[in-house]
Amino acid sequence: MQRILIIGATRGIGHALAQEFVTRGWHVTGTARQEAGTPLHALVTP
Repeated sequence: MQRILIIGATRGIGHALAQEFVTRGWHVTGTARQEAGTPLHALVTP
């Protein structure tokens, strides 16, 4: 499994990238400056 770190994964381009990599089966680690925005756990697919 490939891994990626995305800084700013709760909004904008970072969020879109995180969604795309999760869809492709990558292990995504994301960071955020603020709690506002999409919760990171919402990107996880079962």
